Amino acid sequence: MSIVISHGDKGGVGKSLLTCAAIDYHANQKEFDSSKLVILDADPRNADVFRMFDGYPQYGKAERISLASKEDWMKFIDRIQDEKGNGYDYMLSLPAGIGGILSKEGAKFGDLVGQLGHEITMFWTIDRMPDSINLLKRALFDIGGKVKQTIVVKNLFFGEADSFSRWDKSYLRKLFLYQNGIEANLPELHEWVIDQVIGDQLGEDDVKKILLERRLIESSKAENLEKHRTVPFSELLKRPDLRLTLR
Repeated sequence: MSIVISHGDKGGVGKSLLTCAAIDYHANQKEFDSSKLVILDADPRNADVFRMFDGYPQYGKAERISLASKEDWMKFIDRIQDEKGNGYDYMLSLPAGIGGILSKEGAKFGDLVGQLGHEITMFWTIDRMPDSINLLKRALFDIGGKVKQTIVVKNLFFGEADSFSRWDKSYLRKLFLYQNGIEANLPELHEWVIDQVIGDQLGEDDVKKILLERRLIESSKAENLEKHRTVPFSELLKRPDLRLTLR
């Protein structure tokens, strides 16, 4: 039995996309048993993974879960213990900013679920910015020893594989690979594919309805939303209300 964690601890790196792609891949394997997979989305605001698979039992049982506190993590451990006899695997999608509580509870969580016979695999999705590496370093020192396998995934939406120079040249990468870490590349996907996978983008009618309800536009102007002018950034900064006063 396994617990697969999709992590990255920052928004917009592609954690949800990777989670959805991994679930979809496994669901298309002959030996896949959807009754044995529990899909858990811990994002309290933007539960992309839950929205993707809720109501589609052929992929597994999709649920939302809160992991924002110590008590939440203990409830999760209790749940795993209660469901031990069911032979479930868990796919856990973590939200941005959860690193603080995970650093406190992750090691204990790893110990306890290990005693229950579960192995943890962690996917860590990165972009090309330094905070992806800094957050990974913290996670590896906090819970890395409790994880059977960690896979660092370059999201090629942010550039070619060889353009992730901050990660490629880092000492952390050398240490990571020395400790049998695995690297992988998530292929770049066009925006329309991402919209289909992650979905639920607001359409034109939805946007107009919201604007009208909040009285941000008049009904007579609702049909002219596309008529706008893009302002150069240098021109924007000339506005009196945006000027910086240096003292």
